[in-house]
Amino acid sequence: MQAVADLLGVDRSAINNHFANKDALLMDVALDVFAEAFATVQIGTRRSWQDVCRKYARGFADSVIATGPLAQHLVSGAPFQGTVLHAAEAMLGAMVDGDIDSDTAIRMLALLNNVCLQYAHDHIAASAAAQGPLLTALRQALAERDADAFPHLARIAVDLPDVSARTQLDMSVEIIIGGTEALARARASHATR
Repeated sequence: MQAVADLLGVDRSAINNHFANKDALLMDVALDVFAEAFATVQIGTRRSWQDVCRKYARGFADSVIATGPLAQHLVSGAPFQGTVLHAAEAMLGAMVDGDIDSDTAIRMLALLNNVCLQYAHDHIAASAAAQGPLLTALRQALAERDADAFPHLARIAVDLPDVSARTQLDMSVEIIIGGTEALARARASHATR
């Protein structure tokens, strides 16, 4: 906090008046970097809600990745800024226009944000290490136990798919979209009975 105060040429108490602690300051900086990156994402509204969802997810994840080490200060439920609100509004509007009820749309958006945030954290961690955190944890867990008792896990520990690769995010988004479509069909079918 003192280093920031010195850089700004203000008394440390001025910084403390705005931020309760170092973590709050770092979260604010991370949110600012994230918002700047996300501001370049053009969601658009003349697409299907599914395509808007895909664009939103990629933009959200890429913007978290752009924060680099500061991403650890972006957590689920963080007060994301105006640029995200505009994109979220566009996505929710596309979903409601596509006959997805508001309750399902907002729950889907929350799930999508969580998935994108976790993907980005995994991507950043994998970029900083020789192997991704999931593979490291799996190999460590198997080393502490009888690996023969877990033949499927032992097999994939040798060649685990990279969960930090873009294909992981794309698959997760497609599962969310497919689940939302199935839920919407089920609710529509139930409503017509």
